[in-house]
Amino acid sequence: MKTKLLLIVLLLATTLTTLALGRRTRSGDDVVYISMSHAGELEAQMPQGMHNRVRVLIVEGPINGKDLDYMKKLGKRTRVVDRNDKSIDNYLDIDLEGARIESGGGGIFSSTRSTRDEIGSSTFSYCSHLRSIVLPPRTVEIGNRAFYDCDELEEVVMGRYISRIGESAFEDCERLRYCDLSPDVRTLGAKCFSGCTRLIDVRLSRGLEKIGEQCFRNVPMTRIDLPYTVTDIGAGAFDGTKLTSLFLPAGALIANDDPGRMKNLTEYAVERGSKYYYAYSGVLYTADGTVLLSCPEALSGSVVVPDGVTTVGRNAFYGCSNVVRVDLPASVRVVEPYAFTGAGITAFELPVSMNTVPAHLLEECSSLRSVTLHDNVTTIEEYAFARCNRLTSLHLPDALTTLGEHAFYKCSSIPAIDVPGGVTALPLAVFQDCESATRITLPDGLRTIGKEAIRNCKSLVYIDIPSEVRTIEKEAFRDCKSLASIELPESLLSIGDNALRNTAIKELVLPAAVTHVGKKVTESCKLTRIVSLAVTPPELDKVNDTKVPLFVPATALSTYKEAKNWKSFKSINPL
Repeated sequence: MKTKLLLIVLLLATTLTTLALGRRTRSGDDVVYISMSHAGELEAQMPQGMHNRVRVLIVEGPINGKDLDYMKKLGKRTRVVDRNDKSIDNYLDIDLEGARIESGGGGIFSSTRSTRDEIGSSTFSYCSHLRSIVLPPRTVEIGNRAFYDCDELEEVVMGRYISRIGESAFEDCERLRYCDLSPDVRTLGAKCFSGCTRLIDVRLSRGLEKIGEQCFRNVPMTRIDLPYTVTDIGAGAFDGTKLTSLFLPAGALIANDDPGRMKNLTEYAVERGSKYYYAYSGVLYTADGTVLLSCPEALSGSVVVPDGVTTVGRNAFYGCSNVVRVDLPASVRVVEPYAFTGAGITAFELPVSMNTVPAHLLEECSSLRSVTLHDNVTTIEEYAFARCNRLTSLHLPDALTTLGEHAFYKCSSIPAIDVPGGVTALPLAVFQDCESATRITLPDGLRTIGKEAIRNCKSLVYIDIPSEVRTIEKEAFRDCKSLASIELPESLLSIGDNALRNTAIKELVLPAAVTHVGKKVTESCKLTRIVSLAVTPPELDKVNDTKVPLFVPATALSTYKEAKNWKSFKSINPL
């Protein structure tokens, strides 16, 4: 009976050892076992001819930085051969379960304790052929970049005493599939496992307190159980993961309230009693319920935001392509930048409390079809509706006085635009690429048409320029290919470079008040004639239409024939 029991114990011990060492426990002419009597002599004790043959290295006894420098050299070899000097698969498995690290010895490895080991910064970084490693059992810390870019590393076996894993310790270890974290780990540094694109199962220690920024960036894990001890989560810690649910312990605070983009996330959950957060219908809010922080990207359907919310935070609905409607309460006062960028909203109504449509409000909401702006809206900031390329219904309120740059940039499905009377300037690219707009009505009080303001509105057939417009800036109407006629107002003083380039106009009449005409204003327009009503020739930049007949006041004929650039016209005729 005792013999059988002994055999069972031995068999169990052998099985556990085999599981722990994996491929490394085997015999063969590429396996080297070294028992160290003095630290620093690993290279000297390597059997002759084995430097380029060893693929499984088992070390026991004392080692120091010099020995680990040599291991790193082995892990970066460019060639491994068999006993016949033929190249074979180049990898290295290291087993240090029986080793202990002594301080000193130089090299890149250091220890400040005599009883416990520490893996120093960059100890095994860029070891492109290191496949697996068993760390010394008394290791307490893995330093910054310790295994950085070990792109063939598949397995790391740690001891039970590790309390800290440093910044980028395993960053870009693309083949890492298994990492048994020590139960004593308290800190995971920034980018600790970033880029470990095959690390699916991550089990955190029960006493974990801190997770650094971008710690698990692009790690394809679908689940993570954050222990209740976690208090500090870095910005973007879970960016690019495949998590479907994220539970936040009561004491956890996320830097910048930014856990990262998670395209598969359907819900947030928060432990009761949290000082920082509150979850409602899967959406994350501040604990006091005043700020909507983040809507899960994979959430679908409609989102009803509860009363009391005053702010929709930065990036709150970023990439929520399955959200088709958002109902905001009247309590909302502020919508922060990029709040709805990339959302799939088809209908949107701003709360009556708002008088400003903020920057980047609905940028890249490719499914947005209609938007309701209340009559008290006075300002639409830059990029507010940019790239809402399915927006087909738009009513700008009469109270509107300010339009921001690119406010409706690439809203390519809007059929008509009526700008209210309070708007005095069209800013940079405000309606650029509104390709379906056949009509744009400008108000009487408008004074400036900004750079690229109406560029590439390909369906625009006619536009009435108001009588008070003083300036048409560069490329304002460029590429409006269907624009066949345009009447410039008597008030116009300046028209910028390429302002009418590649339009369909056949005649350009410059009013008498014009003092400056930019470069290539009518390039590619197929003009039949140009008329300048100014008695004093306006300042004319580089001209390209010299073959087009020019008509000027009879009293100024000789002046135009001598004026810079005007004199280049082949035919200058009196009106």
